[in-house]
Formats: sequence, structure tokens, C-alpha cells
Amino acid sequence: MSKIDRLCDQLGIKIVPYRRRRRPRQTHARQVMRRIVLKHGEGHLLFVLKAILWSRNNTAELWSETILAVSDVVLDFPEWAEARAGDFMAAFDAIDLAVIRRDAMAGRRFSKRSRIYMILVIALRSLLNPAPQGELL
Repeated sequence: MSKIDRLCDQLGIKIVPYRRRRRPRQTHARQVMRRIVLKHGEGHLLFVLKAILWSRNNTAELWSETILAVSDVVLDFPEWAEARAGDFMAAFDAIDLAVIRRDAMAGRRFSKRSRIYMILVIALRSLLNPAPQGELL
């Protein structure tokens, strides 16, 4: 059993072959997760996967682009992920990653990963740093 398989097993995630249809808590993204562990470590990948799985609504959203976009957010906004980890995880209860992914698939100018990232940052910013009454974002 590989390191990635063991990490996923800890979270109840099963890695399935590409030719098989995925179900909740299943993914095809073995290579993406392997790259994340090599670049940023096991703890980072566990945090990213837990954020996605935090909400029951998002358990089927273990797509490679989504995993990478959440990883990018964690790396780019450490003040959300590290200092306010509980709030960061809780924010995913209010975020529907399936809708974000569907919206991100509409454009062609940027990669799907980049579009998911941008939409996710906007959603998280409004949840974690709400603008005071009368102020614009």
C-alpha cells in the first residue's frame, strides 16, 4: 500500500481507476495527491482533503482540479488556513464545490483549476472576512 493510499484510507477515501465512475469519497486523483505530498507534505494534503470532506455536500468533489485549487488557497492564504483553521473548515459547510466546479467549467480563458480557485477565494473571503454594512468588497 502506497503512502497516498494510506493517507486516503485515514480519511475514508478510495482511489478508483479512471475507467470507473466515482462515488462520494472516491477519487481518480492519485498523481495529483502524490505531487502535493512531494511539494508540500502529508500534513498539507490531509488539511486540503479534510476541508473538502468537511461538508457532506462536498464528499463527491474530490476532482483533481478542485483538490489543487483548495491546495492553492491554503498556500496563498495562510492567515485563513493556519490561524483560523476551524473557521476555514466551517466555511466549507456554506460552499457547494459542485456548483463552483460547474461554474468554472463555463469559461475557456483560464484553466479549470484557476477558475475554481478564483471563485473559491471570493466565496471564502465573504465568509471569513465579511464586509461591514455599507462597504463594498
